[in-house]
Amino acid sequence: MLQNEVKKLTGLTRKAIEYYEEKSLINPIRKDNNYREYSMEDVKTLKKISVYRKLGCSIDEIKEIINDKGKLASIIRNREIKNDLEIEKVEILKNLMNDEFDFKKLELIENKETLYFKLTRIFP
Repeated sequence: MLQNEVKKLTGLTRKAIEYYEEKSLINPIRKDNNYREYSMEDVKTLKKISVYRKLGCSIDEIKEIINDKGKLASIIRNREIKNDLEIEKVEILKNLMNDEFDFKKLELIENKETLYFKLTRIFP
């Protein structure tokens, strides 16, 4: 199918579709007239990409998910850890507001963050 039909089916713009192609997330066939021919699999992938983008996934994360379905669990876990750390920081801010600041707690959170980022570099 041609790009106009893909746009209708996915709700994506021409620019977005071509961007995802440029990033090798989809690979439509080029016809003799140089028009792109999209498959239903391309449409399915574009719909998934759209959902992942709306959920805040980066292009690199989406590439990982598309190439290895097991990566999604890893990405979810990374987000959970980051969210937990952010919640702990908010709790410290609340305590600051009430003049109940605990430096040891902040140091513990910083150590968790450092450890988390070191581990994600070693085991992506």
